[in-house]
Amino acid sequence: MWASKSKQFFPRKHAFRCTSPRVSSSSAAVETLPSYVPVGEEERRPFVPDPFTSADSPHWLKNDPNLSHSLSWHARARGFRGDTVSFAGLVKVACESDSKGNLRPLFKELISSRKSPPLETRALFEALRDRFTVTTATLARVFHELTSAYIELGMPNEAFDAFIEAGGLGFIPHRSTCNLLLKFLMGHGDRTAVMDVYLQMKRLGVVPNACSFRVMIEAFLREGRPEEAFHVFGEMRRTGISFGVLTYNVMINQVCISQGPDSGYDFLKKIRDFGIELNDYSYNVLIRRYCDESRIVKAEGVLKDMESHGVSPSKHSYLCIIIGYCKSRNLIRALSLHDEMVSKGIEVDGVIMSSLIKCLVDMDMATKGLETFQQFRSLGNHVDGVLYNVAICAHCKLGDMDGAIELFEDMKGRNLEVDVIHYTSLIRGYCLNGEVDEACRMFDCMLEDGLAPDVVAYNVLASGLCRNSRVQEAFDLLASMLDHGVQPNASTYVTFINGLFKAGEVEAAKAFFWSLEEKGVLLCNHILSSMVGGYCDAGCYREAYKFFIKWSSEGVLVDETARTKLIRSLCGEEDVERAHMVFKTMFRFEVIPDEITYGRLIAAYCRAGNMNTALSLCKELLRRGMQPNPIIYTTLMHGYCQKVCFAEACSLFDEMKGRGVVPDVITYTVLLNGYCKATLKRACLDPDVGTKKVMIRVKCSKLLDEMEMMEIKPDVVFYTVLLDGLCKTDCLQDALEIFDQMANNGLMPDAVVYTVLVSGYCRQGQVDKAVELVSDLIDQGFCPDTHLFSVLDHWIERQNGPSSVTS
Repeated sequence: MWASKSKQFFPRKHAFRCTSPRVSSSSAAVETLPSYVPVGEEERRPFVPDPFTSADSPHWLKNDPNLSHSLSWHARARGFRGDTVSFAGLVKVACESDSKGNLRPLFKELISSRKSPPLETRALFEALRDRFTVTTATLARVFHELTSAYIELGMPNEAFDAFIEAGGLGFIPHRSTCNLLLKFLMGHGDRTAVMDVYLQMKRLGVVPNACSFRVMIEAFLREGRPEEAFHVFGEMRRTGISFGVLTYNVMINQVCISQGPDSGYDFLKKIRDFGIELNDYSYNVLIRRYCDESRIVKAEGVLKDMESHGVSPSKHSYLCIIIGYCKSRNLIRALSLHDEMVSKGIEVDGVIMSSLIKCLVDMDMATKGLETFQQFRSLGNHVDGVLYNVAICAHCKLGDMDGAIELFEDMKGRNLEVDVIHYTSLIRGYCLNGEVDEACRMFDCMLEDGLAPDVVAYNVLASGLCRNSRVQEAFDLLASMLDHGVQPNASTYVTFINGLFKAGEVEAAKAFFWSLEEKGVLLCNHILSSMVGGYCDAGCYREAYKFFIKWSSEGVLVDETARTKLIRSLCGEEDVERAHMVFKTMFRFEVIPDEITYGRLIAAYCRAGNMNTALSLCKELLRRGMQPNPIIYTTLMHGYCQKVCFAEACSLFDEMKGRGVVPDVITYTVLLNGYCKATLKRACLDPDVGTKKVMIRVKCSKLLDEMEMMEIKPDVVFYTVLLDGLCKTDCLQDALEIFDQMANNGLMPDAVVYTVLVSGYCRQGQVDKAVELVSDLIDQGFCPDTHLFSVLDHWIERQNGPSSVTS
């Protein structure tokens, strides 16, 4: 019998038998734990039953709370490899002991032991139920400890599998066990497992409580399944369970994080529809999220909504919105909300005032900002160091360094802490006002006050020195910076590169850059962009292009400012092919140029007369889902008109209007000029003056009517082109009527307009009237330019010989 049992539970090459007698104490039990030796290799001993596999666990194990724990450890130390029934025996011993703390350590040791076989949940609980007749209540307790052991060991998959297997074992897990598992799986981000556990709970008849519902709702929300979340929410409400407002606020925030503020807002509305009373924080969560996405108008809408539902906004409700409006320079709305806060008796603190005053300063209203600061301070409100710094910056921007120093000293007198930021603001102010010596003195004062300048302070002073052509002093400052253990950053290097380029030291800037590479400095996008921009500012366009190509071939694309400057510079130099190469390089980095960049390149090709490429770029712009603006269409039309391709220009004009792009007065001016040129070209082939006059009158009348209908008012340039066209087609009387209409519309003719009229008179052989017009202008105090006199002289010479008008 013993041999068969040993083969069953210890399947090894040889049969084993137990050599230890019964013991009566835990220490003795540990010392005399059964050791197993091959049968026949040791003298036979009296049979001792296996305490782990006996259906009746020995009562001598029950009174020692640490015994099962000790036995398990000692058994493994001796090489004990028990099967599931052996484990079940140990579990039953631990269950029947007086202490309730035996199970979890036992499970943790059995699970984590590499020598023990994997724990099979179903087999273990079947052995406990069938072989050891453990009650269902004890089984539920055992399962709770097993689940806790898996959780403490950080084994979510094993804990989940055990829970699923436990479904058909004849006991119902405790609700606390289910909740423990739900929270654990949720913490590991396994939301699918959370949902499966919840469904298993319902199948087993475990009634969820507030904790269960909370975890499930959160899981559905994080999974992006709000409808299922609300189904659970409705189920919870039907059971009479409700959360506190804090829990709802956490849920709203969770929806905002996982799905965005729009979904969070929908969630809030649905909660509100259930009759849940929310507080200001519920709405503030949404306001903050909308402001983080710079959707300030939407945030203000939430503010109005909370008020309409009887929730009074707090200071924090207004704070994010006002700061958001200030950042977007919408000062009118920011001040309006500030006034609204004051009218409702809501405290306006220094944070809000700092944002408002900074916005005023940034929008070149520093004087108004200082007035607001003085008013706020005079009302006895607390003014912190941040607000003082904003006011100091306002004085610096106005060039009032005495006022800035006065505020600085006032701040000291109020025992407010003066830090590096305040000194840096003063240094920046002195540098902007060209008082670099004072900036250096302030820097020394900062050192004397025991403050250690940071990299920003060094950068500000170095930038001031470079802007004022004191580059060598800036390099001395850099050396001091390194001596004091302050490491330069990218902004430091950019400051020196920009300073050298501004001083005209192109070769020095180049040498400084390459020295950075030799020193192993990370040549980031910011530094590379400053080199491209510097080359362009210095007029070294080819160098800028070569530098751009070199680094783009190494996988670095300079920033938008540098790219724009390079394309603009190359197009300005009519180096269209290189500009186009920069354009194509952007696509290689999956950077799509904007309409302005397309427009620059299109304009360059139009100036070069390459209308095919210019038009293909416009079509490419459309294919990429962008809409050409009026400037692009006008540029293309002007290019075609320059080539006297009026039909193509008219086709673009019709396309422009068909796409809903509204033409402006420049568009109509270009179209009119093109038509006049086309008419004059046809007139060379058809000498019929009558036809020529009718054509230009009809076209001009049509354009003027269309402009009037679209409420586009002609400007001086439009009238000049119109007058020139009429005069060159011998419609002088029509031109004079247009000239009178121009004056009636309040437009003052310039020298070009009068030159056109003088030419018109002269073309008709009315040189005397032209001379009379010029004389009247001189009498009225108008000073004609040399071009007008040269035109008049030309016609007088043709008629009478040399003239003395210019004298």
